[in-house]
Amino acid sequence: MSTLRIIEVDVSRGYVIANGERMDPFDVVDSLHGSDDKMLLHDLDGRKRNKHQFDLIQDLSAEIAIWYEGCFQRADNIIDPIVAGAERIIVDTGNFTVTEFEAAIRMTDRVVIDMDFEYSDGVRNAGFSSQANFKLRNLLEMGYTDVILSPENVKSLSGSTGSTDVNLWIRTDKPLEDSPQLSKSSSDPLVKVRGRIAPLRELEDKDD
Repeated sequence: MSTLRIIEVDVSRGYVIANGERMDPFDVVDSLHGSDDKMLLHDLDGRKRNKHQFDLIQDLSAEIAIWYEGCFQRADNIIDPIVAGAERIIVDTGNFTVTEFEAAIRMTDRVVIDMDFEYSDGVRNAGFSSQANFKLRNLLEMGYTDVILSPENVKSLSGSTGSTDVNLWIRTDKPLEDSPQLSKSSSDPLVKVRGRIAPLRELEDKDD
């Protein structure tokens, strides 16, 4: 299964935050040179203080494709990181209302929906409820096509996709080939696994 890998990192005040320590984000970029990997930036300053690091997007996007998540709650805000150079914007159903999703799809097709988002208390949206399934179906009907899911919740796509092409981005720290949930997922030809959202520690383990 040939897929893209997207390394997700937390960033604050211009630095990558890993294990409580600060790293130069260009050190991460250097370790990805020669690959097709991308970076997903979780902007801690945007989340906590509404001070988004668009200058960091601008600097890094000259070197590598950047996906960006800044805890946006309004569709109007998603254009700024795109102007700064972000390839994709990550939004989740915990912060965006239906009204904002409707506004966002009219602005850009670069939005990726995170259905496996992390709450402020550190708990992931692991319980993919019938309500979450209903939200996803509505969003796909609006025209969204890119969705982040955990392997465990891929099977919940059954009946949600309708006739819509869906690009899946699977958040997992294991190769997709090693995921039994994924191998048993929908055989719908409209559902395509495009890549894997992987943790920063994969790079650290490789360096070791």
